[in-house]
Amino acid sequence: MTDIEKLFWGGIITVVVGLLTALVIGLVRRTMVRRDDSLKLVGQLQVTCGIEVLRVIGCACLELTVSCLSQRAGKIAKAWIRVRGHEWVPAFERGFGHSMGTPAPNAPPPAMIVRLFPIPLRPDTESIVLTRDDAACFVLPIQIFVLPLFTTCPSENVSVGITLVDGTEIILCPGVAVQHQIRTLMELYGKEVQCLRVSPKFEIQLTSTTIPQPPPVGQRNPNPIKFAQHPPPMPNDRSSVL
Repeated sequence: MTDIEKLFWGGIITVVVGLLTALVIGLVRRTMVRRDDSLKLVGQLQVTCGIEVLRVIGCACLELTVSCLSQRAGKIAKAWIRVRGHEWVPAFERGFGHSMGTPAPNAPPPAMIVRLFPIPLRPDTESIVLTRDDAACFVLPIQIFVLPLFTTCPSENVSVGITLVDGTEIILCPGVAVQHQIRTLMELYGKEVQCLRVSPKFEIQLTSTTIPQPPPVGQRNPNPIKFAQHPPPMPNDRSSVL
């Protein structure tokens, strides 16, 4: 092979190696971008009784701080605390004066969801957008009458999380951590008389073979909702809205 041929084939090999290297680097970068495109939101619970919370909510609260750790922005529709199981259903049926329906066989257990209030307050239809290193706060007032229920149910049935605008649910805090913080909140502020300034909103998820009549949407409970083994309602406790 002459020197010219060696130079020729050497150049071709160099070009091919360069193209393959560029292709590999491109694939690696695209993979890293895809990985960075995943949404990562984390939550932290703590007890709060700050000036702003007292001014807006009127009482001590359980506070959920949601932080965004990803390049991708998170669009939060709502934050909530949820309990699954059948224990609370009879109390709600007595409170609203009619049956919640007939549970379907082999269906998921009923779920009661209490919506957390964003701080500062905003309309329910307004979402919260978190970009990287942003944070948002939501609170659950101590004077919500169902609060003790979350400490008596099995921990695996209790969770705190958020719902994104596309309907995706993300559980941020498991039951054990939630129950610990609720007990701390009740121990610190359970005997104080405070004025609740907001009306709690509840959501009931129950798979039924019949439709409740009348459907309990937007109704206020005409009767007290009482749970056995729970302390009496706290002062200034307001009625509930489904």
